[in-house]
Amino acid sequence: MRGFFILLLGLSLLSCKKEKTLLEQTWERCWDDMQFTCDGIRGEFFFSGTINDQSFCVSTFPGDYEMENRVWTITFTPAEDPSFMPGQPFAYSYLNFVMSPPVVYVVGNGEVFPEEFFPTVSLGTPVIEDSIIHPLEDYLTFVKPGDLPLCTGESLSSDCLANTFRFNIHWFCFTTADPSESIDPYNIYKTIPAATPDLTPGYVRQKPIFRVTEFQIDETPFSKIYNITFEIECDLVYKSGFDIKLFGRLEDGVFKTQVVIPK
Repeated sequence: MRGFFILLLGLSLLSCKKEKTLLEQTWERCWDDMQFTCDGIRGEFFFSGTINDQSFCVSTFPGDYEMENRVWTITFTPAEDPSFMPGQPFAYSYLNFVMSPPVVYVVGNGEVFPEEFFPTVSLGTPVIEDSIIHPLEDYLTFVKPGDLPLCTGESLSSDCLANTFRFNIHWFCFTTADPSESIDPYNIYKTIPAATPDLTPGYVRQKPIFRVTEFQIDETPFSKIYNITFEIECDLVYKSGFDIKLFGRLEDGVFKTQVVIPK
């Protein structure tokens, strides 16, 4: 009789176990199924390295990854007015060096997303605090040969924004394996993607290494061309709730890019 009671209690506890929501399942799949790979560098501009001893690379190639180096802006909404105010002037701007995967899906509200598990790699300069966008040359003054500071904390902290470069690898995952099933044009809160994991530098085991090994300026009658190569090695971390967790180590990271400024 006692054994029968224990069995019933065990079954009751199992039945009360909370099932994971669809969103929780999506995030779990997005982390568990992510594999960093390298099928060879096919373009002149690329990011390459090893993550947890696994080779990883992306490179520019027609119909594949694109180099999107442009000025981005950051707007902070006042705490006393948490609702976003359209037209509110931005507070900061910076040059973001980005390796972007090809766009695959377009959803009802006009947003576009790449295929699942295609990482975007980005590297942002320190910000210029102003409500106007400056000439590209102003942001490129932060890029100098030799060692440079790299953010290993909260990327939107005042110190990281003003004084360091910010590195990021992120990817998308949809609510289901079939993105078309994730789209609900009548409910903005169900817009894909549902999970966007990202990895940023941390200082958990080893101090990061970040430097510019190539900074060459060429000129033509029509443009000024900046050829830049960054090298980076760092611990990679991610945020889980309020905790920062170690994902692994990026080694032998090379980010080769170019900025062309018309005259």
